Amino acid sequence: MSSTIRNLFLKFLLLLILCSAFFIWSNTTEECKHEGCLNPDQAHVVAAKELVSKTGQLLGQVYDVASDLFKWSNTQARVISTEELASKTGKNDGQIWLSLLGQVYNVTSGRDFYGPDRSYNFFAGKDASPTFFTGVFNDEGLKADMRSFSPKDLQSLEVWIKFYAEHDSYNYVALLKGDYYDAKGNPTPLLNEITQKIASVDEGQEL
Repeated sequence: MSSTIRNLFLKFLLLLILCSAFFIWSNTTEECKHEGCLNPDQAHVVAAKELVSKTGQLLGQVYDVASDLFKWSNTQARVISTEELASKTGKNDGQIWLSLLGQVYNVTSGRDFYGPDRSYNFFAGKDASPTFFTGVFNDEGLKADMRSFSPKDLQSLEVWIKFYAEHDSYNYVALLKGDYYDAKGNPTPLLNEITQKIASVDEGQEL
């Protein structure tokens, strides 16, 4: 679920709560007045207590629903195709995306580096994971077998992933269907193997 949809959803929930609170207040006050056992001030006190009680219950229910919805939405990873990624090279002032181990990032704000005819444009519109540590910036470099690299070589990718993930103006976009993720966003055997090799270095037990 995008941040825009979430914000609209939360605004809707807030409006719903406010309307419900107004209804509870009005309904409770009128009931007290019709019963004739309370003066207006007492009716307001009773209404306020009822409002606090029922609004608390309502908030609890809304929280449960929202939590389940957000959890569900977060599990539905967006997955894009290589064709869509290939269209994001910055041509005609368009967006610039790149992929690293199947994680796609929007680096449009770095057009001076990743834009057409710029030094890092090679990375735009593709997953060039092997070249991040081999420095072979051509088709042969892209075809390199990731299984053939040592755990320490692969570990360097962690630094790059952290760089893009934590960058102030680069944003995560989606997962890329291909070598590292399937159509449902599940890690492939290759990615699991790479992850295990990197973990072995971190744990001091290089595979």
